[in-house]
Amino acid sequence: MHDELSEIVNLMLEDIGEKFKNPSFKIWFGGFALVSLTEEKAVFTTPTKLRQKFLSTKYLPMIKEALTEAIGFEVEIEINST
Repeated sequence: MHDELSEIVNLMLEDIGEKFKNPSFKIWFGGFALVSLTEEKAVFTTPTKLRQKFLSTKYLPMIKEALTEAIGFEVEIEINST
């Protein structure tokens, strides 16, 4: 399952990276990982509270769109810091 989750994140980041024109993409999405996925919810982690807050407020729609495209259906998204 871990390999599948990593593959989903890789697909998402590839998609997001194509839309992201700012070189800070790697700063904000570095260490971004999918830790659980159900039919209702996807839980991601990121290394710091600052990244968690930034991704949750500024990039949630982009993350949700990329995840939906990667898995084929919509789920609730939660982003936590590790």
